[in-house]
Amino acid sequence: MSNVQEEQIVITEGDVLHAVGKSWWIVLVTGILSVLLGLLFLFWPGKTIVVIAVIFGVWLIVSGIVQLVQGFNAELGTGERVLAVIVGVISIVLGVLCFRGGIANGVYILSLFVGFSFLFRGIWQFIVGLQNKGQSGRALLIIAGLLGVVAGIIVLSAPFQSLEVLALIMGIWLIIMGIIEVIYSFGIKKATGN
Repeated sequence: MSNVQEEQIVITEGDVLHAVGKSWWIVLVTGILSVLLGLLFLFWPGKTIVVIAVIFGVWLIVSGIVQLVQGFNAELGTGERVLAVIVGVISIVLGVLCFRGGIANGVYILSLFVGFSFLFRGIWQFIVGLQNKGQSGRALLIIAGLLGVVAGIIVLSAPFQSLEVLALIMGIWLIIMGIIEVIYSFGIKKATGN
């Protein structure tokens, strides 16, 4: 038996603060980018949505190809491979439709995706909230679920108009979060002495 001596590394609070303090500027840059993106959403919601729809179409195609490749992975079970191929084909078809039918088609598919995401997540949160009797935060989960269902129905019933409203809300949220991150970055810098 060999005698291995273990060396114990002790990390102090000062070490963590110093490491975080050296990267305060990353939080600053993230905050500035959030504010700029928020301004884009506020001043050009239609154009911003179009850009997001194009990126969404590209993402659907790329993720579909990745899923198709996963479908041929011999290490996965048969059910997983079949599901990967189905999801891959659907993603590629939706991605192509985003471009084939023009930008309006891409925006429509994006709005359907957002609407169904709200709807299914809302249903999930509502069910989980109902099942977690006696748990803290249960009421909040149920309310969030109901709001998600309502938001999903609104987006699905008026896809184009609701996307513009969502873009404006997203713009306001990004600006607020960006300002908070900028302030926080200077707080980090001051607290760590960098």
